[in-house]
Amino acid sequence: MPPEVLRVFVILAVYVAAVIGVGVLVIALVYTALGGMRATAWTNVLQGIIFLTFLVLATFWIARALGGFGAAMERVVEHDPDLLRVRRDGLFEPRQWTSCGLLISLTVIAFPHMFVRLLAAGSERSLKTVCRLYPLALIALWLPPVLIGVWGAAIFPGLEGKASDQIFSKMVSAHLPEFVAGFGFLAVLAAVMSTLDAQLLTLSSMLVRDVIDRIRPADAPRRDVLVGRLFSVVIAAAVYLLAMTVGDSIFGIAAVSFSGYVTLTPLLFLGVRWRRFTTAGAIASLVAGILLMAFITRRGK
Repeated sequence: MPPEVLRVFVILAVYVAAVIGVGVLVIALVYTALGGMRATAWTNVLQGIIFLTFLVLATFWIARALGGFGAAMERVVEHDPDLLRVRRDGLFEPRQWTSCGLLISLTVIAFPHMFVRLLAAGSERSLKTVCRLYPLALIALWLPPVLIGVWGAAIFPGLEGKASDQIFSKMVSAHLPEFVAGFGFLAVLAAVMSTLDAQLLTLSSMLVRDVIDRIRPADAPRRDVLVGRLFSVVIAAAVYLLAMTVGDSIFGIAAVSFSGYVTLTPLLFLGVRWRRFTTAGAIASLVAGILLMAFITRRGK
């Protein structure tokens, strides 16, 4: 392909991505502003079903294309049996596994937009049901992409560093029909929107309840709703500008975001279990966590 044609395709791809990004933001903003918690809860259920359905469908479809689950695993063993062994180095080194695997899995509940869902539970029974289903949901969501990634290591050997992030898309392109791959694109958008709408709602609620109502207490629900909606628009615009200007991959941004969320865990634990935990202590916990994360990140570079 001539360089001029390739350049045109790249420019078009950037514009299409920008248009899709605006569309996702606007749609999430509209139903979040109009429906509030109830709207985001039900849309999240639908989006979660779409995402999980694609993962399960992709796993079985790719396994069938490889000759079945047994044949797929045999190809992995032939390529590199170490992929199926728990090693003591790399990602499975105890410190790496504990921090990146176990802690992040268990502290997802510390995400503000997740914790707000628990606070909105209708009853103690509902809350207990969520806690029982949460580990099963994690397995259902994480096992399929891990399996596909392990199979992909045998199908597309030699991918290292950032190139290894392409393994899932390569497996989807190579072994799934176009309509299923298109469904996968919708599943990714659903996953993005399910987080985006919850964060917009949570941030606007935090502004109204924790800042405005403390500065100027007043029984003005209409004012609070209007301020929350306007703040959601500001946040959405800021997110879009950051997405267009930050020169990092989605994986790099996600790594920083998840690390930041983990720093909320001590605050959450102490706030629930220690009655003498104060507002000043909560702020100190956040500041200390952010500074520690910045120090570790800078030292790692």
